[in-house]
Amino acid sequence: MARFSGLVDEDKELAIRQRPPADIVCDVQAALQEAFKNPAKLVSGRWPLSKPGNFMYTFSGPNLDFNKLGPYHPYLLRPFGDSGAIVPTNGWAWAQVRGVMTTDFNGHLHSSEQLTCELTANNTALNKLAFCSLPKWQSLHVVENSDCAMVLFTYYDPMAQTSASIDKAPVFMFAEPCKLMVSGSSPSPKQCSCCWRITHNVGRCPLPPHTVRCSICGGKHHNSQHGLSCPTKQKHCGPLFDHCNCPKTCLNCKKSGHTARSCQCEHIGDHCPAPLSAVPSPPRQSVSPAPDANGFVPVRKPRARIITAREGIANPQSRLLTGANQFTTISPDMLASPEAIALALADAHVDQSTLDADCGDRSGLLSQGLALALTVKLGLPLTATQTAACLSSRLKDGPAWKHLQAVNKEWGGRADDDSLAALTPINYFHHQTKATYNFPLLFLDTLSSTSIHPTLCVHVERLYEHLAGYPTWMWPRLLHAADLASNGTRDMGTLRHLMGSPLTASFFDNHHTTLLTNAFADVARFTKEGIYRLRKRIPNMYDGFKRPREYHAAKAEFIDKHTPAFMAAINKHYAGTWSLTLKSAAQLLISHYHSACDNEEADGTLSTWLDMHIPSLHREHLCPPLIPFL
Repeated sequence: MARFSGLVDEDKELAIRQRPPADIVCDVQAALQEAFKNPAKLVSGRWPLSKPGNFMYTFSGPNLDFNKLGPYHPYLLRPFGDSGAIVPTNGWAWAQVRGVMTTDFNGHLHSSEQLTCELTANNTALNKLAFCSLPKWQSLHVVENSDCAMVLFTYYDPMAQTSASIDKAPVFMFAEPCKLMVSGSSPSPKQCSCCWRITHNVGRCPLPPHTVRCSICGGKHHNSQHGLSCPTKQKHCGPLFDHCNCPKTCLNCKKSGHTARSCQCEHIGDHCPAPLSAVPSPPRQSVSPAPDANGFVPVRKPRARIITAREGIANPQSRLLTGANQFTTISPDMLASPEAIALALADAHVDQSTLDADCGDRSGLLSQGLALALTVKLGLPLTATQTAACLSSRLKDGPAWKHLQAVNKEWGGRADDDSLAALTPINYFHHQTKATYNFPLLFLDTLSSTSIHPTLCVHVERLYEHLAGYPTWMWPRLLHAADLASNGTRDMGTLRHLMGSPLTASFFDNHHTTLLTNAFADVARFTKEGIYRLRKRIPNMYDGFKRPREYHAAKAEFIDKHTPAFMAAINKHYAGTWSLTLKSAAQLLISHYHSACDNEEADGTLSTWLDMHIPSLHREHLCPPLIPFL
């Protein structure tokens, strides 16, 4: 007997579950003897360990059939408050009815009782079925968002005779033809993990073995390689052009908005889709030929290869800051020293102005940043001439020129551009490192190690100082990571609030402010386009950067202790012009926590700090932020 969640009254439900099975069986035996002349013999009962709320009856006798126990159902349910349903422990099967209309003409959703009546009244082959569970919708999410959906039900068929007769038989529901499929012992639909169709399993797929098909577009590539193999990849936008943001169309139901493995598909619903196959391994490198009798190694003509982002690497933005990704963590031994950087720039005849003209902010900090340190350590090119030499390798003349034109086009240049303007060191660095190295984690680790107070890590001046060490096209990705690490929702609102006002206003001229504002605007645009996904805030946690639990406890105690005196001092100094409530005073004190904490006096008060900062708080409070809310 399946009781699902039991009674609503918890006391009654607890009393039922505490009854010994023998008492329940004796009561049911007595009721059956009184109601029937020769009832089937009920011998025992027990509470199953896997489902504590259910109860299992055991009958004994010749020619027992579940259909013959139908009149006993009210007596079997009576000890449990008439809650639950009588179902057999074996001999039942699942069936699917596909393409059933979800609502009537008034827009009301069809209930389980209506589905049962319609299924048995209009289909003679099903009116004698012994239902183990009433027909129900496979997925309420699909039902609420589509006109047709799938219905599931179970029936008793120990000899599998009924299943053979009704499988794939036409049925009619609400005056519309539908399709009935027997799915056996599981309600999950059949889905092939090779071609992603829902008509067969992978063992019966007509495609050759080891064939790979994409569940997003049906192309001859793995799902993880779809970004670079998408039929419309030329329309991709954003800094991660290998991430597909094209409209999706399901291969099975032909509806837009989801893929063949999505639970939004009416054929999948709430069930698990077929699993993805392993990423195909790259072809093995051929072994160099052995030398001949004279000691010479046969020479082969080198093959041109376009250096682009490696395919098959999973790099979702939501997992950049965790260890569960395939990015390489940049350790200190992977960065060049300042002396090595200066020597490499001198050898390449590159100065700071040249670097800033290509990808910097003209502040002179790019040559001191970690991006250039990694570039020098990896031996990546620093000039356009070195870039062309690295790409052409051993190719000469015509083949080399043809290869460089192909790479120039792949990197965003024009096909008729003989100047090869896209073959720059920054583009080479971009395509060589963007899908390999974990720059956001390096950026956050550097921020957190430069200040005792975590709040100061994301102050606007400290933040800009570290951003200037990276190319400007990397700024949106780094700002997005900083907002995520500050318990933000990735809409950059938390980071804007924590940055505060610049202490050196003269540095943030129109040029520097525009660069920072554009980076925030790019993050907002990438979030709107779905490249950066929003997430929920962590509850009961202050907004801040990489703070341990002890930091939160100490800060909460400090704020609770000093907020009343802080509010009283403000209301007294600005009497009649500005007043704060206790809540608003606590929020304002949180923004000045690191300064107030450093100036707490021996007696546990902030008298001196309040005398110094209260007169200027109103002016700073009304000062417009450097980065407006976009």
